[in-house]
Formats: sequence, C-alpha cells, structure tokens
Amino acid sequence: PQTVRFFREIGVDLKREETGKLFPVTSSARTVLDALLTAAAVEIKHPRRVESLTQSERGFVISGAWGEITAPKVILATGGKSLPKSGSDGHGYTLARAMGHTLTRRIFPALVPLTLPRDHFLTSLSGITLPVTLEVRTSTGKRLAAFTDSTLLTHFGLSGPAPLDISRYYTDARLDDPAAQLIANWIPDTTPEAFDSELVTLGKGSILRLLGGRLPERLIRALCAEAGIEAGETLTREKRKAFAQMVTAYPLPITGDRGYL
Repeated sequence: PQTVRFFREIGVDLKREETGKLFPVTSSARTVLDALLTAAAVEIKHPRRVESLTQSERGFVISGAWGEITAPKVILATGGKSLPKSGSDGHGYTLARAMGHTLTRRIFPALVPLTLPRDHFLTSLSGITLPVTLEVRTSTGKRLAAFTDSTLLTHFGLSGPAPLDISRYYTDARLDDPAAQLIANWIPDTTPEAFDSELVTLGKGSILRLLGGRLPERLIRALCAEAGIEAGETLTREKRKAFAQMVTAYPLPITGDRGYL
C-alpha cells in the first residue's frame, strides 16, 4: 500500500497483474522514470561512471575518469550485475567492500532460466510451451515455494515465467540444503494419487488418449519412453505408480542456471 500510495502521489497509477507484480497503467517504464526524475528535484550528471569511493575528513570522495567530487553523504545504489549496459555490472560490490561492507553469499540471479543435463530427454523437446507447476522441496520433502505458469522447454533446460519465478527460491534453498529438489507437475492441479486413479480406470486404453488435449503429444511420448512403457500397454501396478509420479511429481535434475545474461 505504501508503494502504491507513493507512486500515486508522484502521478503514476499502478496495476497489479495476476502474478502480484505492479506495473504502471501505461505499461511504459518511461512513465516511472519521468515521475521519479521530476520528484527527485536534484541535479543529475550522466554519464559519469564512479570508479572509486574513498572516505576523507571532508566526507566521501567520489571519482572517475571525469574527475572527482566530495560529498558529506553517499547513497550506494548501483544495482547488482544483471544489466552491464546500465552500469549494473557488479562494480557496486567493489565500492561496497571499499567502504568496509561485507557481501552476503546470497547474491545470485533472481529471474533466470534453469539448465538440465545436455543429454536429458526434455532438452530434445525444445520449443514446447505448456502450463506447469514447479515446486521447490527440501530434502525432507517440505514445500518451500511453487509457481504454476507457462514453461518453455529449451535445448538447455527450462525457461519461461514459471522457471524464472521459481529460480531464486530453488537457488536459495540449495545454499542451505544441497539436496533440495525442483519438482514438476505436467498436469497442474492433479495429484499423483488422482492421476494414478485415472490410470487404473484406463485399463487397456491408450495413454495418448488419456493425456491428449492435456499435454503435447511429443511430451507424452517422451514421458512414456523415459518411463520405459508403451503408450498403449496395460500397466503393471509398479509401472503405473512410477508413471503417475513422473507426470505429476517429477524431480528435475537441475544442473544450474544461465547466470547473469
């Protein structure tokens, strides 16, 4: 509420998307930039890259190739290192250290595609997009975060809204719990138990027919092949349970992420 009120006071009305993110009703970043520049009412000198920051008896000495200035106070607002062309290239961390600050180990990309082993069967399905529930679980099975949204299968792994949104929670969880997992449910809102019941009633019917319209055929066939079953075979109890898990609670063998692109 305070953020919404602040922006309204400087002339920017916000809209909330289904994901909870706030954007200007104009859908233009320029609206926010212009309002902030007007509200700041300060002299802005650009481009002037700050190369070093030191402290003296007069205050802080800020310097670069353009020269130097002294200021009684400094606000370090450099961003991280995700957008080098804007100046957010990680140099801010160096400036922070120069002032005696330490850095948390929890510095990592917050919205980033995730990678799978190069020979993983999902990487052969590049181009498929579908809604998927991605869930971070601890090594003991505790659910930490989950997102259901569009997911893009790529030649390197996973991209799209759901993987990007879940990536920071997965990376954060792995810092303290290296065995934490990312679980995929290819048919959201369906539990392993519910899907297992569907497979029971399927009998000698085709899995392609059961999942057709719910999943792309290429993905259905790939899941069947990975599970070692034929799309039309009658499943044993063991195979049925395993396939239900693969479709609704599949542990993704994430190898990392695409980093600061």
